[in-house]
Amino acid sequence: MTGENDIITRILAGDEAVLENIYLEQREPFIHWIKQQYQVPEEEGIELFQLAVVIFYDNVISGKLTELTSSIATYLFRIGRNKAFEYHRANQKKHQGGLEDTLLYHVAEENEVNKAEVEDNYRIMDEGMQQLGEPCRGIIHGFYVLRQTMDELAERLDYKNADTVKNLKYKCLKRLQKICEALKAQITVR
Repeated sequence: MTGENDIITRILAGDEAVLENIYLEQREPFIHWIKQQYQVPEEEGIELFQLAVVIFYDNVISGKLTELTSSIATYLFRIGRNKAFEYHRANQKKHQGGLEDTLLYHVAEENEVNKAEVEDNYRIMDEGMQQLGEPCRGIIHGFYVLRQTMDELAERLDYKNADTVKNLKYKCLKRLQKICEALKAQITVR
């Protein structure tokens, strides 16, 4: 990550062009990703991106971030993911509904589970969903987050019937469970 860490040095030296380049390069991919992955409206996606860039900059300037262990894109996306969860939690309180991903967070608060463990579980689930790929990701997301019925999923994803989707959802959940167990084992080994 030498090239990425040079960016930190340049920001600390007052090089504004580097931050502008990050902004221009990452803006569209971030907004597209956050809209697709977390069903955030475009206007909110723009706000979350700007907030992620500001947090990145503040972390560099304050000395909280001295070395990147991932790409800047990954760093910004992680901030965005956390802010998307906050956005949905806030909307959930307003509308008494919301994103299913927040369930883990609320259970952890009630049981006083270590927040780092909750974040690890979020990261594992997020990475597991990325590795799972389509059509599984679409089915799981549609069923658990968008709360679509099996019939709605079958129609949206162009499957023969609801039973086909139900069977596939079961297989996808089993695959996701195996992926997450493997990811958790990798963290435990470190």
